[in-house]
Amino acid sequence: MRRPLGIGLAWIFNVWGTFDLFDAFYQANASGLSPGQLGATFFIPTLIVPMLLVTHFLAFRILLRAEHSPELAGAAAAR
Repeated sequence: MRRPLGIGLAWIFNVWGTFDLFDAFYQANASGLSPGQLGATFFIPTLIVPMLLVTHFLAFRILLRAEHSPELAGAAAAR
């Protein structure tokens, strides 16, 4: 969806999700749990969350490239 509403929603959800992941990192460090106390959930902060951050930064890259690309802006204006 290359319409302004879709791009705006993508920005909102991407910013919100990134801040949520950083907040989760902060809260996890502030809790004072050792990695052994997490059990199998140890893989969430060590594997899943970094992959989610990578996908958020890739989405930021796509959104920024779409704003600065003249051919994409022209194609969106033609619709």
